[in-house]
Amino acid sequence: MAGGEIFLRPDLLDIAKLILDQCPQLLLLNFPTNGFLTKTIVSTIEKILTLKPPELFITVSLDGEEKLNDNIRGVPGGWKRQVKTFQELHGLPCVKSASGLTLSPYNVDQFETAFEAAQKE
Repeated sequence: MAGGEIFLRPDLLDIAKLILDQCPQLLLLNFPTNGFLTKTIVSTIEKILTLKPPELFITVSLDGEEKLNDNIRGVPGGWKRQVKTFQELHGLPCVKSASGLTLSPYNVDQFETAFEAAQKE
């Protein structure tokens, strides 16, 4: 099973704690997100930071520039929320973040346009 938004899990902090407790050699804790739930995501990441992960990396997935992204995702205003999430994560100390393009037949030829749109923000 794959997919789904990890930040919808009410037990994500417990899972992160378990991972960090059970994997002392862990080098990187990495979560992908659709970025729609800015407050929940940032709040959860701030709590995870108190557990002192060795490195924390968050990828906010996009599907293209604003109009295409929102059409593919079916969420009007989604792109703006995703960009806001990325910006807030980028401002947190000890968090590395990136935006990732989820390729599909709908956007395979739109990489440059998507990258330019995200870079403007």
